[in-house]
Amino acid sequence: MIRLPPCVEWRAIRGEMTPASSHFLTQGSASPASRAPMRLSASEEALAGRVAAFVEDRGAHGLAQQVRKAMEALRNVSRAAESYPSPLREQSLGGQHRDAQSLVASLTSETLFSMTLVLPTRAALMEALSVARLNAARMLRRVLEQSGSPAEDGSRLRTETEDAIAGCVRRIAVEELLRSIACGHRNVEEIRRRAAVLLLHLWHSGSPQPLSEAFRVLHATWEARRRCRIVFGTMLGASELYSLLEKGADARFLEFLTREDCTHEELEAFHEFLFGLSIEEIRALDREGDSELVTIHRLQEDESEPGRRRLRGLYQTGDMAEQFYRFFMKRQVLAANRAQMELPGPHKTAEQYVLEYVLQSQWEQIERCLPC
Repeated sequence: MIRLPPCVEWRAIRGEMTPASSHFLTQGSASPASRAPMRLSASEEALAGRVAAFVEDRGAHGLAQQVRKAMEALRNVSRAAESYPSPLREQSLGGQHRDAQSLVASLTSETLFSMTLVLPTRAALMEALSVARLNAARMLRRVLEQSGSPAEDGSRLRTETEDAIAGCVRRIAVEELLRSIACGHRNVEEIRRRAAVLLLHLWHSGSPQPLSEAFRVLHATWEARRRCRIVFGTMLGASELYSLLEKGADARFLEFLTREDCTHEELEAFHEFLFGLSIEEIRALDREGDSELVTIHRLQEDESEPGRRRLRGLYQTGDMAEQFYRFFMKRQVLAANRAQMELPGPHKTAEQYVLEYVLQSQWEQIERCLPC
């Protein structure tokens, strides 16, 4: 049975959790007697401040004021989330009692579709905060676009806002993955509990620090997948695999999904990831024997031949981080539905299989990163 580190359990019960540092949000002391408001991180405040100053220097005072108002609204969301008890703390109401262990048990007893019923209010607000952070980063990008300045400072700021957007999207995706693992009743109980423990820490501080390794694996592999050329030939994925390696995909992702004892479901999930298609679409294409060479950006409806079904790749709206979230969620929803209905095909995404492997093989390293 997995347990939180003793120092975390003991201090959580006393309400003296030491906050984890966060790239985007930083929480103050969690002591009930003197709980400081959850504040935006220095990097986020600095980026917003630089964007406001940049557009204000160019006479766009209204845009600068909108940035400041939006950041204050974001602070209000973070304060609302912080005002509710941390899920790591022990709580009692009448004869009822809840602590981290009982919450982990509740989360892992639910399905992905019913977990909402047992979410602490803090968790729901932290989810809203993640979306608010994403929207704030998008707003900064739009403000820079409206300024219309090609200055070097503006270009640097645009790069920073794109990085902030990508970080927000990855955090949302990782939480989706952890929920799926925690609720996956086909998973080993220990892995489900580990995923639930990480969810509690994510909801406690908003910091993805304990999941930095998972972030690195997903980021490197998604970036490589974005750049690789997809060839629909034999449908074995050999060409795409070599392309992923060439473009810098994390070796652990590829090693896990190409090992000798890889299951049929894992291979199918990997093919979905490689080709950007559902396993049902891949099977149909394989039957048709279509060996046309296409790139991921050319998968669309063929208007020259009305009625002919063509393949669809990544969504073409939004930036690359947003496209890959849609790409991931499409496969996530299909996999969850197959699992629920016990249909053939992968019941997990390739990313979920790999994250489960990380939780199994690198748990001691992850556990050392948990606030203590």
